[in-house]
Amino acid sequence: MKTRAALVALVTAIALAAAAALAGCSSAQPEPSSPSASANASATPSPSPTPTVSPSAGSSAAPTGSASSPVGSWGEDGAGKPSAVFNSDGTVSGSDGCNRFSATWTDSGGTIEIGVLVATQVGCPGMDTWLTMMRSVKVDGDTLVVYKGTEKIGTLARA
Repeated sequence: MKTRAALVALVTAIALAAAAALAGCSSAQPEPSSPSASANASATPSPSPTPTVSPSAGSSAAPTGSASSPVGSWGEDGAGKPSAVFNSDGTVSGSDGCNRFSATWTDSGGTIEIGVLVATQVGCPGMDTWLTMMRSVKVDGDTLVVYKGTEKIGTLARA
């Protein structure tokens, strides 16, 4: 009988210890009044901002003087209108009229190669979201010709 009672006591103690240990794994945030809460709150990273259409401070959105340069604004900036801003620092951002995007770009001898393009994925019924599929562009006067692979998928006028 003593062995059974000892076994029950041991199992109960293990269960309580496990429950206490798992309680420390809770996803609940600490109370703001505790000293550790302030330290933990400042160490928590904030979410990344959504890419924007406007050029960043210190970047140039004006043409560089070269007719073949993509630097500047293209398309119409407004709800439902595709647009892109190519910055002199090698970044591009804009909107396909529904989703915002950003990427890097490099000039490969007349063809502008687009790096990994990051875009929001908002559902916009009836909206043609072709601009977020761009992989390269070519400047033809005041027209930006947009390609996905070798397929021309659209154009934007210089703004």
